[in-house]
Amino acid sequence: MKKDDYFQTHFAGCYYREKNNPTNQKKLKEIIYLGYKNGRILDIGCAYGFFLGEADKYGFETYGIDISKYALGQADKNTKAKLVRLNLSTDKIPFKDVDVCVMLNTLEHIPNYWQLLEEVKRILKRKGLLCLFVPTEKRWLTDPTHINFFTVNTLRFVLEKAGFKIIKIGEEGGIFQIPLGVFRLLVKGNTNFNFVPEGTGSFISCFAQKYFF
Repeated sequence: MKKDDYFQTHFAGCYYREKNNPTNQKKLKEIIYLGYKNGRILDIGCAYGFFLGEADKYGFETYGIDISKYALGQADKNTKAKLVRLNLSTDKIPFKDVDVCVMLNTLEHIPNYWQLLEEVKRILKRKGLLCLFVPTEKRWLTDPTHINFFTVNTLRFVLEKAGFKIIKIGEEGGIFQIPLGVFRLLVKGNTNFNFVPEGTGSFISCFAQKYFF
């Protein structure tokens, strides 16, 4: 889990201090293209709230969850969303009838991700959408707080077993560029992250729908 100290490191800055990260806009457009043009959207592991800030612009009713008090304090400056602090591995999500759940670079941090997926399924509406974005196990530079590693096949297996129907799944990314903060850590000899020799820094993008009967 990403706690307060995580969000004040150089490494966290690679993910969360880029307000205009194109991934946020891209995922929102894909969500809308799939027919989810309004309603309740919940960002699980919302960090600084940049995705939610984009969703606000499209008229969604926005909600955010994170374990970090520090991150939520920053998020409050960037979104109109209702924000709640909780532990994603153990706590119940205090929202219901959600149209879209989003987890961007979150699932790889969660020890008990099966329980989290059960919670997501519980709070989603019938035909509700789950949008996932996780790094692949091929990334050559990995965050030490990543404890789960997925391929397209393993992520598909996990989601289907958890009760979701895959709509779209595949790798995205390309050549991984080193952000300045990480480069400075390298120069200083910091070893709080791992190198994986193969791969190009790809991510897995997935859209899945709650099974309904």
